[in-house]
Amino acid sequence: MSYRYDDDPSGITIPITLRYLGRALDVWGIVDPGAAVCLFKRELGEELGIPIEQGEPIRLDSLGGPLDAFGHEVILQTGDLVFESIVYFAKYPNLARNL
Repeated sequence: MSYRYDDDPSGITIPITLRYLGRALDVWGIVDPGAAVCLFKRELGEELGIPIEQGEPIRLDSLGGPLDAFGHEVILQTGDLVFESIVYFAKYPNLARNL
């Protein structure tokens, strides 16, 4: 599988589909090859019906300081790749981007 992406100084942005309990949501995410986890905006998890704060808590280090999030198992798809994965949703709204 290959994907052509725009030459953008903010990073490599790819289309992602998140699925949870029969609901699906198409979003965009920025590839961070050094990241240990996938992090999404809280609002996206809420739109999927995920009980955000019932997930596995984690505190992530970021350039702006610590960031709290909660992990949930979802189906994640990008291109032809589809897999179950634990992804994290930010504790607080208005995260700048999905990583």
